[in-house]
Amino acid sequence: MITNKYITVEMMADFNKVLESKGSIIRLYKKNEEQDITTDIKIVKDVYLDLEYQTINPTKKFYGELENFFLTKYGIELIYNNTGSCFWAK
Repeated sequence: MITNKYITVEMMADFNKVLESKGSIIRLYKKNEEQDITTDIKIVKDVYLDLEYQTINPTKKFYGELENFFLTKYGIELIYNNTGSCFWAK
């Protein structure tokens, strides 16, 4: 069980593998992997899309799986911004 309350790049990679295995185009990203504690939910990068201004609306199922994953695997509860587009460890 992880004792710090930060989401690491390795944790994100683990959940991104789950997303990829289910054929999802959503991935977890950090703006600055070394200092930023906020994790963003974004669409997979694509040369044909301008992702700077994209709005995505993940389902309740996505958030449920995300929360369950971090709680059961790492003991981390999540909190979100007002739009649910980014989150951090509680």
